Amino acid sequence: MDKSEKLRQEITERVKILHQIINLAILLIVFALCFIVFLYQQKATEEQIGLFILLQPVIFAFLTFNYQANQMTLEGLAKYLKEEGWESFYGQYKKGRRLTSFLKVLPLVAPQFVPLAIWPFFVGFYQFYWLIIIDLVLFLLVLINFRYKFQK
Repeated sequence: MDKSEKLRQEITERVKILHQIINLAILLIVFALCFIVFLYQQKATEEQIGLFILLQPVIFAFLTFNYQANQMTLEGLAKYLKEEGWESFYGQYKKGRRLTSFLKVLPLVAPQFVPLAIWPFFVGFYQFYWLIIIDLVLFLLVLINFRYKFQK
């Protein structure tokens, strides 16, 4: 197997990983929503529900970092193989589908908006400020890490 074929295999494996991460994110969102309903039905306190909600962006931030790292490596490999044909076509094809690419990662990014959305509801819960700040810092890091998408 030559170097080009090995790199193509690497691309295939990374694409599989990207789709598994997206599927995992969707399952985690469904689980989180069901668990929030369960907590509410069990008469959990607002603090308990709030803590659970605020822990979700941390999980999704790390999933997103993993996704981004694999995506950047995938694009680097494709760029390296660009003169071979298909990768050049794929790069041009993908440029016209940036909205679709954004919607694909929405399950990873959307839960990270949670701290911004619920901030007004937790103003009195001082014990959560550190977690909200951590969520916001991770969210900003995710946004900064997506800058490579806009440099092309």
